[in-house]
Amino acid sequence: MKIRINKKTIIKLVGVLVALFLLIQLIPNKRPAVTMDNPSDLIQNTKMPPQVARMIQTSCYDCHSMETKYPWYDKMAPATWLVYRDIRVGRRKLNFSDWTKLSTAEKLKALNHIGEEVGSGDMPFLPYAIIHKKARLNKEQRKIIVDWTKQYSKDLFYAN
Repeated sequence: MKIRINKKTIIKLVGVLVALFLLIQLIPNKRPAVTMDNPSDLIQNTKMPPQVARMIQTSCYDCHSMETKYPWYDKMAPATWLVYRDIRVGRRKLNFSDWTKLSTAEKLKALNHIGEEVGSGDMPFLPYAIIHKKARLNKEQRKIIVDWTKQYSKDLFYAN
């Protein structure tokens, strides 16, 4: 059986897709809050090399802090669903804006996790890194962050 697709059918299909795209824009999705004044922030409260601070801020802060810089596409469904979900999940797992509120044990656990995730290449999250080229970390940058997490963990452990 041969299926014929004529110009009229294509126009109707495009119209339906456009209508669906416009309709899904009406589905509410609460945007995670942004706060630039974070007195408990990791970078503000930790003596770290400026290079490490820049890498963490560029590669991690959009999802793991209250200082998210939203991309242009964050207001368009279905992208908004993914962006907001990733930010909520990222903040729930680790929020650098709440760093000083963590116990030493929680900080040590977080640093270990950061070292593992960054070292293995699992962070920054691949879809994010694909879209945000500046967030990509090369092998050398990953090693710098991993080494910093190890050193900071030792500093924390021996300080207590």
